[in-house]
Amino acid sequence: MDLDTFIYLSAILIPLSAFVFLRKYIDKNNLWFITGGGIVTIVGYLSIYISTIEDKKVLYINMIVPLYAALLYKGISYLFFKQFNRLPIDTFFEHEGNIWDRLFNIIYTFLITVVPLLLLLFI
Repeated sequence: MDLDTFIYLSAILIPLSAFVFLRKYIDKNNLWFITGGGIVTIVGYLSIYISTIEDKKVLYINMIVPLYAALLYKGISYLFFKQFNRLPIDTFFEHEGNIWDRLFNIIYTFLITVVPLLLLLFI
């Protein structure tokens, strides 16, 4: 596997898997999730700047994805909290909650996977 393919897949799959499997931890420590996304972005930029990969524009966009995921989660959960006065319930493995909790999870999953892929497609 090439380095650019590895970075491309990990930039999308790391935030998505963190959202699916570490949801309760992210809700408690939301600032740590944003800081981690920023650190991954900075380390990715440094590794891409040092490397000799020809297609650097695509990889720069992929390194923004973890930070985008963290800020998107913070923004959407803030809007959800303002509307319902609670954090959304994790409905991936537990089937509790109402339609708004499921809609929150669907919208976030869609935005975290499809938007970066479409952005890469247009560049």
